[in-house]
Amino acid sequence: MKKTLTTIALLAMFLPGCGQRTLSTQTTKTADKQVSSTSGANVAVQESATGTDQAHAGYPSSPEQITLKKTFVKYFANPNYASNGKNLFINPQDAGSGYGVNYQIAKNIDLKTFELLDGANGMLFRDKNALYVNVDKNYSLKDSLKTITNVDKSTAGAVSYLCLKDKSRVYCDEPSVYTSNMIALRVVNSADPATFVKITEQENYFKDKNGIFCNSGAKSVSVQKLLGADLDTFTVIPSSTEEYAKDLNAVYHACTKMVGADPATFHVLANPAYEADKNNVYFDGWKMPGADPATFVIFNLFLTKDKNAVYQNGLKVDKIADPATFVAEDFTNGKDKYNHYEIIRWGDKRGLVVTVKSLK
Repeated sequence: MKKTLTTIALLAMFLPGCGQRTLSTQTTKTADKQVSSTSGANVAVQESATGTDQAHAGYPSSPEQITLKKTFVKYFANPNYASNGKNLFINPQDAGSGYGVNYQIAKNIDLKTFELLDGANGMLFRDKNALYVNVDKNYSLKDSLKTITNVDKSTAGAVSYLCLKDKSRVYCDEPSVYTSNMIALRVVNSADPATFVKITEQENYFKDKNGIFCNSGAKSVSVQKLLGADLDTFTVIPSSTEEYAKDLNAVYHACTKMVGADPATFHVLANPAYEADKNNVYFDGWKMPGADPATFVIFNLFLTKDKNAVYQNGLKVDKIADPATFVAEDFTNGKDKYNHYEIIRWGDKRGLVVTVKSLK
């Protein structure tokens, strides 16, 4: 699944306590039970691990592995797959690389009928026996093929990196039930497989003949119907993140209607963490109280200002003597004509800490 860290999450690491989260994957017996017991209308696809052997590339490279690498023939012009005529190898470029990384040998694959179904995505495959999906293909040490069950193999096709479909249903990645050996694809309720397509490269929004669907990025169901969205006037607002969209009646962010936002004038600013309409300025979809869109200036991800105030992470900084002359020096430092300021929003009880040093 896509899903990718946003600019905000990455840059937040520069400030202690600012937007920092610890992401972890729990592989528990409870999670295993949840996946193995899912069935019926909601979770119609379960994926059990194909047989794979993980082999260490060795450091330094052994003669045997150097020889093995020379026998590889690439599949699909994709360096992540190769064969020596007997087995399918995942991440063959790691073999004999000398960097101590791994590759995998996929068992139970019929090489004569093994085919790629989704082009450059390199996610969905099929042979005469089964349908397969490549999990975490962007991370070489986690590359693995999983066997998909309960999908019609003969009509299966990829919609995107997140989603696939067959003649009857649309299925999208369900990250909340990942375990070491199994994942699940959840049925997208009410989606029409014949017309279901993605409408953004970032896979935030999809549509079919009846409506709009969105990817919230949450750990629960990732793709769901965007209730109330008007199909005829729905458009994605241009930005590098493709997170915002609007129709005749509303503005949407992360599958949520932005209350009070004006769809006619709403736009994403030069830094996509900030947005504005004729009345308000927003920080990652959250309205900044009192911010003036007409005079709003973005210095960097954390520091901004308007004619009245300086803001850090979307919140007003009260100790700035002269906002009109304030300029940011980096993410935490700035100055006006009177003082130098260090502005840090801590993640503990200290909250926002502003250190003021007079320039005189």
